[in-house]
Amino acid sequence: MKYDLEQLAVDDLFSLLTHQIMSPIRMAEFVVLGGRLNLDEFPFLEYQAPKAFYLNEQASLYLGYDERRRTMRNSDLALATYVNGRDPTPEELQRVERYVRRSGGMYPGLGVSAAAAWLEAVPDDEEARAAALRNGITGLLAAAEEADRLYLSQPEDPASLRWFVDMLLGTYDQLHTVLWDATDLAAILLSNLPLAADKYAEQYPYYMYRLAQVEYDQGEYDSAEETLNLVIEALEDPARPSDNRVTLDNALTNLGRILMRAGRHGEARSRFQEAYLVNRLNRAAVCYLVELDPQLTSGRFFTISELLGEAGGADGG
Repeated sequence: MKYDLEQLAVDDLFSLLTHQIMSPIRMAEFVVLGGRLNLDEFPFLEYQAPKAFYLNEQASLYLGYDERRRTMRNSDLALATYVNGRDPTPEELQRVERYVRRSGGMYPGLGVSAAAAWLEAVPDDEEARAAALRNGITGLLAAAEEADRLYLSQPEDPASLRWFVDMLLGTYDQLHTVLWDATDLAAILLSNLPLAADKYAEQYPYYMYRLAQVEYDQGEYDSAEETLNLVIEALEDPARPSDNRVTLDNALTNLGRILMRAGRHGEARSRFQEAYLVNRLNRAAVCYLVELDPQLTSGRFFTISELLGEAGGADGG
C-alpha cells in the first residue's frame, strides 16, 4: 500500500489525511436514502463509485459534500483533529498545493487555501509567492484591500457596505478551509456583518447566518449559538420575506450541531427534530438524530416515529 500511495504523491500522513472529503456523519448524510443506510448488505458507496469514476459528470457530486471547505462542518475531519492546536508546516502546505496542481485541479479549493496558508507562514519565500500568484491569492487579497478602500472612501453610499461585505464573504469562502482559518478576513467580517444586518433589513437573516458561520469557524461557539437563535427568530417571522440563501431547517440543524458539540444532547435532539419537521428532505438532521440514537442503525430501515421519538408518534412510519 505504501508503494501504491507514493505513486499518487501521497508519501506522508498529512497528505493522506487531506484526501478525506467527508467525516463519517457527513458520509451518512450523503448516502442516506429515505431511512436507508449504507450497510454491508446495501453498500451504496460501492455501487456509486464506478459511476462516479467512469462518468465524469457524476464525479462532480462530491463538490457539494466536500467537508474540507464546508464551514461549520469540517471540525469532524481527521485532518482537523491532526492539525488541532497547531498550524500546518510550510512543507506540508507545499505538498498539498503541488498535489492539487498535479492532479488536474480535482481539489481546487484546497489548493487555493493551502497556497494562502503557505504564503502567510513564509511571506518572503519565493516558491510560496509563486504559488499564491498561480492560485489567484494575490488577486483575491488585492481585491479585498481595494473593496476596503472604496468602502472607507464612500461611507455614505447606501450600497457600499453591502458591496464590501459581499466581496469579503466571497473571498472568505474561497480561502477558508480546514487548512487555513483566514483569521484576518474573519476579523473584518465579524466587525462588519452585524452592521450590514442592521442596515439592510431584508438581508438580516442571511448576514446574521453568515456571521454565525464565521463565529463558529473562529471557535466562538457561544456567540455562534446566540447569533443562530436570532436568525431562527427572524426566519420564523411570517412577515419577513423568504431568502433561499438561508433556510429555517438549516439554521436549526447548525444550532443543533453547536449544542451537540457542547454535550447538550437533549437540546440538540430537539433542534434536529424541529429541522426535520420543517423539511423532511433535510438529510443532515436525520443523520445527527441517528448519531444521537445509535439504536436506529440496528436495521436497514427506521420509521419516522422512531426518528422523532414522542414528537413523531402520530406520524407513523
